[in-house]
Amino acid sequence: MLNKILAATAGIIASIILIVTITTFAVRGCDSSSSGKKSSQRKTPSMFELGQIRISLKADEGTSVAVIDPCMSFSKNDESLYEEILQKQLKIKEEISKQISQYSREELKSKGELLIKDELVKCINRQLVMGKIDSIYFKKFIYID
Repeated sequence: MLNKILAATAGIIASIILIVTITTFAVRGCDSSSSGKKSSQRKTPSMFELGQIRISLKADEGTSVAVIDPCMSFSKNDESLYEEILQKQLKIKEEISKQISQYSREELKSKGELLIKDELVKCINRQLVMGKIDSIYFKKFIYID
């Protein structure tokens, strides 16, 4: 009697597991893009976020600080460049700070966003060996007095 109850319970549990597995694959779908590929291959992002940087600006009157949050874009799936940027992240942040800190708030505004970005891209690309970034974007660029 006890063996029949245990066998029935095991059968019910196995059925539930099978139903849940089939339902999960049916709802989510099977990821066909990864079939036939090695698990060691992964897609490399084409954007790299450096995180927030606080920069003391050249003072005209009093002190002024810029808070920026830059992102860099580069060729898709360029694993070697991504790894290099990851390793040189602090140096790149220092270069960005160095470039922007030589200007005052008014100079930055008059220079314009496009020229500032162009200067930063050139400066960053001089630091890179494995490839070049295409552009830089600011998720945030604010001034604090």
